[in-house]
Amino acid sequence: MGNFKFYIVSFVLCFLSCKEHSNNNLKQNSDFNSSDELLKAIKIKSDMSNNMNKIFPRLKANYGLEIYRSDTGKKFMGKMNLDIDVPDKLTPISDAIFEDILMTFIVDNGSSYIMLQKEFLENNQELTLESLKLLAVNNLNREVGSKIELYGDPSDVGMITCGGNFEATIVLIPKIWEKLFEVYGPKIAFCIPANDILYVCKFDNKPAIEKMKNQIKEWFHSEETQGLISKVIYLREEGIKGAKMIDVAF
Repeated sequence: MGNFKFYIVSFVLCFLSCKEHSNNNLKQNSDFNSSDELLKAIKIKSDMSNNMNKIFPRLKANYGLEIYRSDTGKKFMGKMNLDIDVPDKLTPISDAIFEDILMTFIVDNGSSYIMLQKEFLENNQELTLESLKLLAVNNLNREVGSKIELYGDPSDVGMITCGGNFEATIVLIPKIWEKLFEVYGPKIAFCIPANDILYVCKFDNKPAIEKMKNQIKEWFHSEETQGLISKVIYLREEGIKGAKMIDVAF
């Protein structure tokens, strides 16, 4: 993707060690509350048993919301009015997590990512949506936990990296926020313009937020950007689950 232009690398911080986590232990701290039965060993039918530890979250924006109405016709919106009758079981599994963001699920088959459809849950009835969330986030933690690094000056905008595929989804890992609150304070503004982009700054740093908005515009207006997600700036507060929309880049 394009060059990241507006920050100076001042430190690198490795957040987690994957050695602390196991795919067999779903009791990892998570933003998703669940009862004990959801933490039982998950059984996957034989056709997916070898890929259970390769199920990961993927974030998508709901472009049907009012904030995207003015973007109708733009390339990133895709073709919104296709008259295709798709059976419900063949639509992606999804769950709303932020105001414009849906959590979906992908499987890494080695050469590409495959989106999980609702029929996957129908065919694996031991697996619920809540336990699928836990499984995907734990797999993500194990996959990228030791790769997560924060670049930038805490008085400006920071960029978080983890290898180039899952940057946006690491907002789902609670331990990351614990570390970020130590650096940026109890209120953090962040954005996830694409799958491999996560920017953060202090909530009361207005110049930094303006920089994030400008960077979002660059990503959305670039023909080279792939995996676009959201043009929104969010607020994450210490002690409060989830995030809320505080601004829109354009």
